[in-house]
Amino acid sequence: MPGPGAPPAMPLPAGTEPVSARGGTGSLEERLARVETRIDFLSDYTALSVIPQSLTLSSPSAVEAGAVSIPWGSLRRLLQIPESRWDVWAAGTVLSATSAITVALVYVADDQTDYVLGQQTYAANAVRQKVQLGPFQLRGSFAASAGVPQNEAIVTFGIAGQMVTGGHSATLSAWTLWVRQSPRRG
Repeated sequence: MPGPGAPPAMPLPAGTEPVSARGGTGSLEERLARVETRIDFLSDYTALSVIPQSLTLSSPSAVEAGAVSIPWGSLRRLLQIPESRWDVWAAGTVLSATSAITVALVYVADDQTDYVLGQQTYAANAVRQKVQLGPFQLRGSFAASAGVPQNEAIVTFGIAGQMVTGGHSATLSAWTLWVRQSPRRG
């Protein structure tokens, strides 16, 4: 260890700096905050196809267009992340040339009640539109406030469609549900 009058240490040759310093700008607290943020946004995405082909809807009543089920009761003990940090969202296409259509992301309860997590109405358009819904909490406080049961062993969620005006039809295609670990919620 150099004494009090020793010259400062020479910088390390390029490429030999400690791994922890590469690209590390800012204080230790700032760098640690960036690491925590990256961990919070881990890329744990799971895609679940629910309408791989096309489905034509013509009902002015809500029609479940596709759904998936996850054995939450079996998997929950393997997951090390709080239930409130799992989000679900959907993406697909809508083609409705003559009437608006409402598409909803729904939770299907054991008693077959559909709880709407979120929905969007799309205007009539002669061109197929790429759209998305969400993300919405799959479990936790937001889902509970929407009426979603929090104690079901198997969670089922899906897409429901409804024509705004009867006597018309629309086509939903290529819909996929996505499940992901969400960032930390305070």
